[in-house]
Amino acid sequence: MKIKDKNIIGFRYKGRLVGVNELPPMADDSDIEPITYSSEEGKMILRHSAAHVMAHAVKELFPNTKLAIGPATEEGFYYDFDIDRTLTPDDLTSIESKMRELVKKNSPFIRKELKKELNSLISKWEKITGIKINEIRIK
Repeated sequence: MKIKDKNIIGFRYKGRLVGVNELPPMADDSDIEPITYSSEEGKMILRHSAAHVMAHAVKELFPNTKLAIGPATEEGFYYDFDIDRTLTPDDLTSIESKMRELVKKNSPFIRKELKKELNSLISKWEKITGIKINEIRIK
């Protein structure tokens, strides 16, 4: 489905949030609610997407970086990185430039749900450590 309105950044389809590239080809219009940046939900989608672009940029510039979390917030977004050195102001400029370069490529955002893979990893981790995930407490 080709989206003509550039303000649309996602959809609610049958009550589920989907990206602009995720609508089924034969989706019934009555089940589709467009989401634009002007809505709070739209802002959160864009911020979350920007966090992923930043993570991609950092990984390209600093390949040994380990990614942690990168949530959208009410004010914007952030990403926690485990990187082997302190970032400088020049590094931040390079990251921003790389982000702009990535966005200009206009690559689609494709969500991949990893439920099966994640469940398998959790199961293996619990078996190896003897610790159940739901027993972990973060202080």
